[in-house]
Amino acid sequence: MKNFNFIVLLLSFFILISCEEDDTVNQSTADIAVDGKTYRLSSLVITEPVDLNNDGVYSMDIFDENPCNGNFSYIISFNDEKSLHPAWTGFALRVESDSNGNPEQLGLCGFLDGILPFWQQSDKSVIFYYDTMESPDIVGQLSDDGQQITFNASFDSGAIFLRQILTQDGTEIIYQDDIKLTYTLVE
Repeated sequence: MKNFNFIVLLLSFFILISCEEDDTVNQSTADIAVDGKTYRLSSLVITEPVDLNNDGVYSMDIFDENPCNGNFSYIISFNDEKSLHPAWTGFALRVESDSNGNPEQLGLCGFLDGILPFWQQSDKSVIFYYDTMESPDIVGQLSDDGQQITFNASFDSGAIFLRQILTQDGTEIIYQDDIKLTYTLVE
């Protein structure tokens, strides 16, 4: 009888602990909801390094190159059922000749306009779509702490409007690889 009581007590203890863990998981998912929050583009990473500020240092994160003299700001807000498309940054990479006729890498800032997509959050996925959620246009992943959303976009998504790159060896290419966009929560 003593063993039976001990086993019942032990099982009750494990059931109680497992219920508390489930509540913690549900609470943390609710804490990272994007509804009502605003995120600013903080990183735009490509696989080919560029030198936009002409300091001789190449980087794959365009934000390390101080695009548009630090005036490049793209924001997505989750205050309504629709938001700006996270990949429509309006940023462009272009190669032109400088005053001496030498090729020079430029980063141009603009704004793409269009029909705003719907958005929906499912756990840590933030889904942007036009017709139905079953056919998403782009899906981002929310960080564990809810501070960042990362999107992987195809080169033709609009994340970089023009894609001319002056490589480190001086040749010009058209960028045709994926682009990683990271948005950081605006406090």
